[in-house]
Amino acid sequence: MALPATIEVGEEVARHLAVLRLQPGSDISLFDGGGGEFAARIGVIGKRSASVDLRVYIDLTLCRAVV
Repeated sequence: MALPATIEVGEEVARHLAVLRLQPGSDISLFDGGGGEFAARIGVIGKRSASVDLRVYIDLTLCRAVV
């Protein structure tokens, strides 16, 4: 996916954003479920959907060590 990009998220995510009282312009992090994170900004929040501007992709690698 080429960045920056705007995506539409569904009703469940839009409701979650509203419950958290986040406003358009708020910076958030979205995780892709495959070890990556998007730095994003909320565009518009509606009752049934919201738009989110994806800005930067961060590839995460988690490690655990016994010390």
